[in-house]
Amino acid sequence: MNPGASDADALPRCPDDRSPDSSPVRLRTFRRITSLAGLAALLISAWQLWERTRPVPLEIGPETTRIVEPLRNDGFVDYLEALNRKRQKGVTPENNAVVPLMRAVGPEEVSKPTRQEYFDRLGIADLPDEGDYFVNELKYADRLADRDGRPVQEVRESHNKESAEARSRPWKSAEFLDVHRRIEANTGPLERVIEASRCSEFFAPLTNANRPLTTGLAPPPIHSLRSLGRELQSRAMLHCGEGRIHAAQEDLLTIRRLAQRVRGDAIDLLVGLDLLRQSASGVGQLISTPEMTDDSLRQLLEAWHAIGDWHDPVDVIDRECRFESLDAVGDLVRQENVAPWQSKPGYDVNLILRDVNVYFDESVRTLRAGPPSKVYFDFLDQAPVRPRPPWLKTLLNKRTVRSQAIVSEFQQNEHTALEMIYRAVILGQVYDELVPLAVAVARHRAKTGHAPRQLAELVPDFLDQVSIDPWSGEPYLYRVQEDRVTVYSVGPDGEDDGGERPYNDGDILLDIPLRAAASQ
Repeated sequence: MNPGASDADALPRCPDDRSPDSSPVRLRTFRRITSLAGLAALLISAWQLWERTRPVPLEIGPETTRIVEPLRNDGFVDYLEALNRKRQKGVTPENNAVVPLMRAVGPEEVSKPTRQEYFDRLGIADLPDEGDYFVNELKYADRLADRDGRPVQEVRESHNKESAEARSRPWKSAEFLDVHRRIEANTGPLERVIEASRCSEFFAPLTNANRPLTTGLAPPPIHSLRSLGRELQSRAMLHCGEGRIHAAQEDLLTIRRLAQRVRGDAIDLLVGLDLLRQSASGVGQLISTPEMTDDSLRQLLEAWHAIGDWHDPVDVIDRECRFESLDAVGDLVRQENVAPWQSKPGYDVNLILRDVNVYFDESVRTLRAGPPSKVYFDFLDQAPVRPRPPWLKTLLNKRTVRSQAIVSEFQQNEHTALEMIYRAVILGQVYDELVPLAVAVARHRAKTGHAPRQLAELVPDFLDQVSIDPWSGEPYLYRVQEDRVTVYSVGPDGEDDGGERPYNDGDILLDIPLRAAASQ
């Protein structure tokens, strides 16, 4: 230590003590760092802009578009035309149920701009605007209002109420004169419906009116089928009330055959389910009539089974729903009017198409893994959730992130749609299984003079075993009341409501009247 130095000079320097030259050095360092950070941010922004706006050519192939033809003028796959070609295989005007159905309902349901295209695909000439066509409840009520000079809404409500009662039980022509006259006026169209139910194929052409496929517009005559089924059900109940058992049975089996023939997308499946429900409800009334002997009941059951099992939905999901989703991806990009065909700015269409296909591949694999009821609940437990991408990928590749967000939205929407389809399939299975149970109850009653106290009494004379309710995993349920017996399922909620709360609120049931049978 220097003897002349002070104590202060001997102390170590504090970190904050700076030489006169230290401040410019630190300032230069700070400027370099901020410059580099700004340059990095500029590069990232430029990368994001380039990545978001650069054209991404469409890749046509099994992993993206699933099929490679036919193509639209803009280069994307024409899924509507592909569905038409698939559905049309083996179809002729002679074996296509849609041909007599259209001759029954007329061309009104087909939009005029696409009418020529529609009938060309059917392979028949355009139908005239006027003819012996089906008149539904609403149109007939309007005619009654014009005839009687009464308020239209009042007549509609009154006629719809009478029509609903005419479908619910056997009746005679004098009870509902206007319903009887309407049925008589529809004799010709209903005969063509019976002809349609005996056809082996069902091809309802898609036209430009159905673009894009996600519009949900069903091709004609899908929307008329419910009304046709209701009219046949009303006529079957009239036949029951007036003792024409064979004719009543034929009308109800016609509805059941139509339910089986209708095939295509999810809307077709739901319409078919409504027809199946109408037929099953009518059978419950028919088998309660005293004219139904044990032989006639067995013949009815044989005819019911001969129609075949209810639909397998996997093909609908694998082809129809998949193509609708892929077509929706194309429509998303097409809205930008980009030509030549490329990805919408900010999205990677190839990534979206691949992920949509992966989702359907996994869904189909799950749905083929077991019986519909088990698969249904497993499927509900596997709602699609896409994991959040890493932060660096989010920062650098906004296009991928946006594309994955679209895929997630598609998956959520499709999961809901597929759940609805499978629910409809199980409901159809339930109605298909309730009818044999109801017929067995009626056979027991015809033989013994009384209804069984429980379904187990039907085994083995009338049933090999009591079928299992897919919603509960237990045998179907049964309830005896003073005026009716009910065979029923607990329904999708899994709760036994005693056969008192019909679907959609609870149980799925089929009533067999007792008092009506004694009074007929």
